[in-house]
Amino acid sequence: MMLQLPALACCGALMAGARSGAVREQPWNAYGMTGLSLCAVVLTFSMVPRVLDMAITHPGWNICKFIGLTLCGVAWRQSWHPAGWALQGFFLGNILPMMAVAGYLYQDSPLRVCNAYGLQDQQTTGLLLNTFVVAVAAGWLWQVLRATSSRNDEPINW
Repeated sequence: MMLQLPALACCGALMAGARSGAVREQPWNAYGMTGLSLCAVVLTFSMVPRVLDMAITHPGWNICKFIGLTLCGVAWRQSWHPAGWALQGFFLGNILPMMAVAGYLYQDSPLRVCNAYGLQDQQTTGLLLNTFVVAVAAGWLWQVLRATSSRNDEPINW
């Protein structure tokens, strides 16, 4: 979960970056809302333990996982900058706590949540997921503070 899912999303983001040099505002993706909403739905669905099990045991679910997470990366790349700080904060404020709860569930559950993974793998995944949440939140807050404190850099994208 902590290797393949982020790698698929990163591949989608890289594909979107290679497709166009500059992100243009699309009418269907005003302020990045549609793309970030797609990311939220895909990420929420991808962390459900039953879906993780189904992706391992059924090839159709695995294909859906590959397509969904790749599209999530494309949508994120096309939507992140047009969203601005406020919508980015709203998106992260919804997704990161959900990831932290899933990480806590994986880390502290005495029983296996996913049937396809061992208990030790599940606990390691929970720890890595919570570490990822803290790193993303700290990195985003650092960028916001840096951008708002420097007066001669780019304007604040509220």
